[in-house]
Amino acid sequence: MAWQPFVFVGIGESGAQTLDVVRGVLGDTLRSIGWEGSWPAGWQLVHFDLPADGEPYSVVSEMLGRELAAVEPDPWRRHRDWDCWRPVDEEDPDLGASRSAARARMLASLDAVEQGLTHMLTEAVSATAVAELREAERLVTGRDRPGPVRPRAVVVGAVPGATGSGITLDVVDVLRSAGCDDVIAVLYTPEVFDGPDAPAGLDAAENSVLALSEIAVGLWDSDTGSNEPLFASRGVRHPRRGGGPTSVFLIGAPGESSSAERRENAYATTGRNLALAILDERMTEAFDPAGPVDADEDGLGLSSPYGPPDPGVFRGFGGARLSVGGDRFHRYAADRLLRMVGERLLDGALPARASGEEAGEEETSDAGFPDPKAVADEAWPEFVDECAARDLGRAVVDGLGRYGFPATRLLVDRLIGMEGDPGADEESILETYRGALCTAVDRLSQTLRPYMEAAPGDSGIPEDLRPQPGEIVLADLDDFPARFDELFAADPRCVAAGGAGAGRGDDALASIIEQARFVVEESGTTTLALDPQQLSTSVHAWLADPEGAFAGAVRESLGHHLTDPDVPESEHVRRCAALVTGFIGSLSASAPALRIDPRMAGAVGGPGPASYVVRVSELNVPGSLPELRQRLQNIWTSWSGTAGTLDFTDTPRSDLTVTVVHARGHHLVEIASVMDVVARESADVGAGRLRHRRTRPVSRWTPLAPQARRLLLTGWFVARLTGEAVVEGEDLTGLSVTVDGEPLPIPVGVRPPDPRDQVGRLLEGLFTAMIDGYRSRSLDGLWPYRYLIALGASMDDEHNPLTEWLAGDGSAGIGRVRELVAAGSTVSGAALAQLNAWEGTYWRWSGELDDVADAQRHPTLEVCDEVLEALARLRRIVDRTPRPAGSVED
Repeated sequence: MAWQPFVFVGIGESGAQTLDVVRGVLGDTLRSIGWEGSWPAGWQLVHFDLPADGEPYSVVSEMLGRELAAVEPDPWRRHRDWDCWRPVDEEDPDLGASRSAARARMLASLDAVEQGLTHMLTEAVSATAVAELREAERLVTGRDRPGPVRPRAVVVGAVPGATGSGITLDVVDVLRSAGCDDVIAVLYTPEVFDGPDAPAGLDAAENSVLALSEIAVGLWDSDTGSNEPLFASRGVRHPRRGGGPTSVFLIGAPGESSSAERRENAYATTGRNLALAILDERMTEAFDPAGPVDADEDGLGLSSPYGPPDPGVFRGFGGARLSVGGDRFHRYAADRLLRMVGERLLDGALPARASGEEAGEEETSDAGFPDPKAVADEAWPEFVDECAARDLGRAVVDGLGRYGFPATRLLVDRLIGMEGDPGADEESILETYRGALCTAVDRLSQTLRPYMEAAPGDSGIPEDLRPQPGEIVLADLDDFPARFDELFAADPRCVAAGGAGAGRGDDALASIIEQARFVVEESGTTTLALDPQQLSTSVHAWLADPEGAFAGAVRESLGHHLTDPDVPESEHVRRCAALVTGFIGSLSASAPALRIDPRMAGAVGGPGPASYVVRVSELNVPGSLPELRQRLQNIWTSWSGTAGTLDFTDTPRSDLTVTVVHARGHHLVEIASVMDVVARESADVGAGRLRHRRTRPVSRWTPLAPQARRLLLTGWFVARLTGEAVVEGEDLTGLSVTVDGEPLPIPVGVRPPDPRDQVGRLLEGLFTAMIDGYRSRSLDGLWPYRYLIALGASMDDEHNPLTEWLAGDGSAGIGRVRELVAAGSTVSGAALAQLNAWEGTYWRWSGELDDVADAQRHPTLEVCDEVLEALARLRRIVDRTPRPAGSVED
């Protein structure tokens, strides 16, 4: 499959830094082939963040409420969609940096976000963009591979922060609604930020666990759900085939280093692996959704029996790259050459004289650069001749390239001051050019000077060129300075310019600078087209020019590196051995950084080691090295434990990439990179800790698929009728379910208990049970939920626990049923009366929504529709159950 269109969306600071790396790696790849076009439209990159000085939350809240009321007349639905989670205490100091406020502000901008992302997707898949990607791929790989166009989007963010956890899911849904069927979410876990030097303002535990729970439910739910009215209120379509990303990858950062260092490494490694993945179709396919889960792999036991088990949706990915090092040498050479260009331009640094030239008496500055006046004096005759023979603008730009700005300005000043010549018109033109030249160089100095200071000098290697974790470079980086000097001296373009008899200014640096042009703008103003980006493009094109000495070095293939005829046999042996060592290192370094707790993974997915999907790119080991090929194949077979074969190729390629992803998705309770922080920080989870953290109704963050949730509620009311589920305590807030004769407590939810909130407590209790289960490394706390889901599912059977209970004497039922039976009612009649009473209570309660702050305390209100649905289902079962002849009904 050919290179595909991608839209990269970075959310928050983490997303922005990751996208910087992605753009850098892709840009280096394009520059290595001398790409002179603009950035390919098939690769779109955009960053979303929330401005600190945006609209006050009160304004945003009022607008969203008003617009929602215009499209949704039902008060209960408005409560479910918006009022149940929107912050109501606008004076709360924690509000501004909260994930709920972040989501509200995102919703207020949803229409603009949709317009922007839709435009980017349209641009990325246009015929022009696809053709451009195909051409770039042909230049990089030497192959022309037409094929179907399959656009993908990658959304990168961090779930511990308010922005990443608050807006990621909505951004994903907008992409889905815009027609992108493959949306990959790459999310940094709290482990990446954990430590005493973590960024201020993070609520890592609460933000992470709620955001990831919402994403999981969004992936399980094929319904449009409670987002549709909110989207409609902003004029935005909601995805019709379900929301949420198609694949979710979490990034951990195990290790003992500081939080800042772990973040930096995580951004660099993730960005690099993402960029490399889109440059190779094998790596790209590794990010496709995981396959279905077998029933025996659903250790949670919380799935509906009516369909396939609810899969874990979270996977980790890792990768490694082994390269000859030509791309790194290209970066080094480009940075050093651009510094040299800058020194020529801004300081007048001149090349060494060719042999045979007489040394002049020019003075130098304290920094070692020639004295501009001395240079201008020596260049004056030649400059005057050039101005007489050529276009004045061209002569000035050529002078800039040959002598640098300080001397060229003096030359132009002297020409303007000549008596009698030039004429008035030419003098005016020269003054215009001088002004444009001074303005351009002044602007250039401000942007280029900092870059020059950071660029490599004549010795040493910048640290950012050293390999990052997961990178292996075969070249000797410390040899780069000497190698640059050798190639620069041997380059035919430099030799021709610097040879005997050549003009002193006719050198490589001049040819790069002389790409500049004077341009007359529409306003009539004359400017000099000279900026760092233009100079950088010219530098990279000069290095990649196949006529020069550098092209072979910056694009050296692995095959050439191994068989280079210009090195002795002993060096061939050393290079082959280095490749073997590097290959082993690449495989070892490619494992996903995400930590999975082995005990929880074993409890959920069954015993045995973790399984992975591994993708390895083609390996450019020539067929003339069969023993090396076999040795690498043996290493691969031993490491992977498979009989698969490596793909070797004679087609030149400079690197090997490895991508590894988890073969199955994991549930949140298995992921140590998340749950270690959550279990430690959420010991006192409650309304205070989750204030301004919820951004959806309880049905959207309780870790259950919708069908299983409905069965749970049905099972709960069956157990209440039959007496298996009881409400206890003086305040009637203690809940338990009897399973196999043993009463099992329902954990406390995240909001204060209330006698009316039995259903809400049941749902939120599962959230708490997951956290408690991770702390104890046990899934025993899920038994009440497993039992109730199975009980609810059994209601589809003709003979089930409810019909068996209805056929009995009702002595084991809920108190109200027992009272009615004692008064002469049948069990069925008593059960029907209880169901009707419950139904009436929930109908009345769902209308008590005027006090938003009070209604937010009751999670049951957020699922009243499902409660009433469960009660109606049970009422139909009771209705069709035969009753004894002559029975008296209450």
